[in-house]
Amino acid sequence: MLPLGSMAFWTRLHIATGITLVPLYWLHVGRFWPSGPYEQVLALLFYLVTISGVLGWFLQKTLPQRLTQAGDEIQFERITEAVIDCREQVEQLLQESQQATGSDTLAKHYIENLSWYFLKPRFLLNHLLSGSYHEYWWRGKTRAIERYLGENEKPYLTDLLKLGERKANIDFHYTLQGVLKLWLFVHIPAVSALAMLVIWHVALVHIYSI
Repeated sequence: MLPLGSMAFWTRLHIATGITLVPLYWLHVGRFWPSGPYEQVLALLFYLVTISGVLGWFLQKTLPQRLTQAGDEIQFERITEAVIDCREQVEQLLQESQQATGSDTLAKHYIENLSWYFLKPRFLLNHLLSGSYHEYWWRGKTRAIERYLGENEKPYLTDLLKLGERKANIDFHYTLQGVLKLWLFVHIPAVSALAMLVIWHVALVHIYSI
């Protein structure tokens, strides 16, 4: 990239420009919502760009900090692989448990109650809102089977709990990183569409003023 200033400088300039454009737009239009269809499309895109920009700024200020605090950074593109790896470790653990203890109680409980949890990221809204429902659900499901396990099976349950916590961390990264990527798919197309309509709008004004 060309050495035209730091990323922080351009970010501050971008935010300041966006905030300044809001009152300038209202001064230009003279009202909150215009009357013509073309102007309404322009207004809709302008407000979409503004709202998504403010939301994106907030997300970029808060979500990366939460991801850092969670630890165990995972690249978004490798999360699917991480989920599969976690599920395979659980299935291997259950096979070892069944062979070592001669009991399939833990394996049956996994198939009936826990297997769906390891198929893909779960409890996305809960993770986004910093909730604890996933922990409540997971602990409830594991405690329900603990009373039916023998002493030689409980160490495997402890290992299963650790893998469940790892899966929760993967889900957390998937949720927050996904949101950070998703908002750009709203903001950038809206900015592009708005820029094209503004150029067309300015061209029409100049054409009809000649």
